Amino acid sequence: MNNQKEDIKRAAEVAQFRFGVIAPVVQDLYPDPSRTAYYKRVASSPFTLPDGSVVEYNYKTIEKWVSMYQRGGLEALMPHMYSVFKA
Repeated sequence: MNNQKEDIKRAAEVAQFRFGVIAPVVQDLYPDPSRTAYYKRVASSPFTLPDGSVVEYNYKTIEKWVSMYQRGGLEALMPHMYSVFKA
């Protein structure tokens, strides 16, 4: 059970990280001329994940996060392997 709590905690941290990246788009506050320009600009630099690892994302991935969030909220941004509702 404790392991499951840790997995959920990690998944929530990833979801919060992803939301932090897409929040300017969700709130319509991005400074760029378009959403795509925002995605490309933020994807041009590496990201440090909550676990400390450094990754690069294609701008299409960030675009996909917005779509996922719009369909399913913060829970949709959780990695699938950690989904608390996974059967």
